This record gives sequence, C-alpha cells and structure tokens, in this order.
Amino acid sequence: MQQVQRLEVAGQLAGGIAHEINNMMTVILGLTEFLGRDKDLPVAHQRDLAGVRKAADRAADMARQLLAFSRRQVLQPRLVDVNTAIAGMSRLLRQLMGADREVTLTLSPDAGSVFADEAQLEQAVLNLALNARDAMPAGGHFTITTDLARLDEKFAARHPDIDVRSGDYAHIALIDDGEGMTPETIDRVFEPFFTTKPVGQGTGLGLATVYGIVKQSNGYIWADSAPGEGTTFHIYLPQAAGPSGAGVTTEPAERPTPGSGTIMVVNDEPMVRALSRRALEAYGYQVLEAEDGREALRLLGEQGGAKVALVLADLVMPGMGGRELGTRLKESHPEVPVLFMSAHTGDELARRRFLSSSIWFLQKPFTPDELVAQVQLRLQAARRT
Repeated sequence: MQQVQRLEVAGQLAGGIAHEINNMMTVILGLTEFLGRDKDLPVAHQRDLAGVRKAADRAADMARQLLAFSRRQVLQPRLVDVNTAIAGMSRLLRQLMGADREVTLTLSPDAGSVFADEAQLEQAVLNLALNARDAMPAGGHFTITTDLARLDEKFAARHPDIDVRSGDYAHIALIDDGEGMTPETIDRVFEPFFTTKPVGQGTGLGLATVYGIVKQSNGYIWADSAPGEGTTFHIYLPQAAGPSGAGVTTEPAERPTPGSGTIMVVNDEPMVRALSRRALEAYGYQVLEAEDGREALRLLGEQGGAKVALVLADLVMPGMGGRELGTRLKESHPEVPVLFMSAHTGDELARRRFLSSSIWFLQKPFTPDELVAQVQLRLQAARRT
C-alpha cells in the first residue's frame, strides 16, 4: 500500500512538471521554427538554432515519459491485436537485443485484442526489452509470451492492496535470464528516476513509463525476479472486441495551405496564445483571443458565433476549462467546431475516454505548422458534416 501511495504522489508531481515543460516547449519549438524560416540567417546561427531545437526535442521527450508515468498522457486508443503488434516488432527486437541474445516469441491466439494506444503499447514492450538487454551483459535468452488470463477473486486475493477487476485479460510475459533483482529493487523498480545503472547510463524513466502506459490502459503490471534467476514482467490488459483498428483518427496533411476565416484561441498561457495567433495569422486567418472559457463565451456572444470558424481551446484552464466550454458550445453554438489542445489530461478524462475518435485533440508540444494543419483538418471535416 505504501508503494502504491508513493507512486501516486510521484505521478501527481511528475504530471504537473510535465505540463509546464510541454507548455514552454511549445513556445520554444514554435519560435525556433519561425527563426528557421529566415533565409538570411547566418550559418553559425542556423547551427545554434538546430542545437536549441534538438535540446527542446529531448526535453519534450522527457516530458512525454513523465506524462506516461503519471497517466496524464493523451492516448489514441484503438482495437489492437496483441499478437500482431508484438510480431510486427520481432525484427526490431532482435536488432535491439544483439547477436549474443536469443529472442523467442511464443504467441497464443487466445491473447485476442485490447483497446489501447498501439504506439504506446509498443513503447512499453521496447522499454522492457531494453531493460532485459541491460540485465544480460554477457548474452542470454529473451522471451515474450502471450496468452489469455482470467483474473478472478483467487487472483485478486494474491494482490490484496490492488483493486483487481475480474474478467478476461491479454497476458503478456517478458522473460529474461539475466542478473535478476533484489526485493528492495523490485519495490522501487517503477519509481521515476530510480535506476541501478551508473550515472549517465539511464534516466530511470523507462520502467516508470511502462507502468504509466499499462495503468492508463486499465491494465496491471507485476515483476517477478530474484538475484541470479532472471526477471519476468507480467502485463495484463483487458480484452476487447470489435473491428480491428477501431478508434483510429485521421492524420493531418504534412504542410498546411493558406486559408481564411476567424479562429478563436482560448488558452490561459499568454505565450502559447501569442504563438498560436502568429502561426494562424501567417496562413491568412484572423484570430480572437480568450484566456478562459467564460471570456470565450462572452466573445462568441458578441460575435453571434457567425464570424468564428473554429474554437481552439486548451482542455485544462483555471475557471472554465476546455471540457466545459465544449459542452456549452454544443448547446449555444453547435455549428462552431472545436479543436482541443493540452499539455496533459487528468485521470478522469482518460477513464471516461473523453479523447475518443470523435474528439479532435492536439497534443503539446506542437509546431506552428502542426497547429495550422490540425485546424485546417478540423475545418474540412466540419464542412463535410
């Protein structure tokens, strides 16, 4: 129970930090893109700018890992065939493990499908494979097995501190015959920034990321290990049924084109509002700004809604956030489409799958062109309905 509580507290802290990082990285990446468009920029300054962009990308990647651990990452869930996803990674896994480590996949058709973000599921498997590789410095054997597991009261009794939901689960076991872990290490293995590796050889976020991905997918993960006896990570994800690929969203065009119309940007962060305005105006749009949902509704009332082509709203804001604003707009201005954005989402949004295939969402950090491309995609979809 203390371990679970410790992870929950760490998750809240990590999520808050990642939210602020993503807001600032949105601004930094956006400004570097604007500077990079200057054809007269000296070569030395171009190299400096490339360094800034590289550092910002690394910071954004760290933030994504923190969001995954804290279960505030925005997922794009779809129906995923577990065996197909893992089999598709076989070549990459063998390259990753190296010639001195044998890789075996034993995949049961009973594993079925799960409702999850396929890219994040693959990330979890890769992170665990990397952990296994590092635990076998002299070579060894890495195995992934899948099967059907029925979690019942008997299973729950073995984990009394966890609320185990009964039902059929896809069970993924990742097994190595490496160095193994002590009980003390197992107790902390999913904590962010905890690592047994030397300084400079690991961030301590790999297994924390796996933990968050599994938990946000409504699953469970446990580790079995002992020194000198290898390690097995058990992942349990609820089985789901439906057409393969259900929930897939449309990808935006690579580059936006000039447009017209008025876009309302609703965000409590002034720098993000300014960046969004600059990006949209560069492609011909007029922009109205609001710092929260209440001000947005007031401006829409003054405009009558007729002049606003789309509302671009942050999900998490003081006062009235984007979720409530979206609900109000459906009632007062149903003809105005909404594109949501955020640096993170809360657990409640994830549990209720607020970000389903019918919801349009842009994850921070984003570049100016990514923002405009998503706006144009949303406008095109609105015109077709």
